[in-house]
Amino acid sequence: MVNTEPRITMSRYPTDKRGIAISPLELGYTPVEHKRGVTSNHHHQYEKRRYQATRIHQLFRGLIINVTPLYISEHNELHREYEAPRVPDIITMQDVLEEYIAINGVLDIVREHQTNQTYQVTTDQWELVRGAHGLQVYGARNSISNLFA
Repeated sequence: MVNTEPRITMSRYPTDKRGIAISPLELGYTPVEHKRGVTSNHHHQYEKRRYQATRIHQLFRGLIINVTPLYISEHNELHREYEAPRVPDIITMQDVLEEYIAINGVLDIVREHQTNQTYQVTTDQWELVRGAHGLQVYGARNSISNLFA
């Protein structure tokens, strides 16, 4: 039996010039406070399986500025309408994490299963993560080339 239903073409989720997904609020989705059973968290950088390669991927995906609560119905609609954005390169992810920690002193990460809770990654913990990946301190775009000189 041949499938005769029209194929729905999804557009790629919009990103900024660095390839970082924009907030769904910029796309007109409703701002909402978290309410169990009514809302769910939209990770701007989805799907989860694409962000498991390194701890940097996981922290970037869970960074509080990359997660927005949406009404469940709107969240489902968003995922029907948009293909996941491409995964940014690790240096871009590092730059975002470094910018956040420079401003806030810690990384605020949304818990994956307790979606209204966050935990913090301190600068010392972040240095261990970064060091485990051989990444340089602030200004990664400029200093990463030094690793291969």
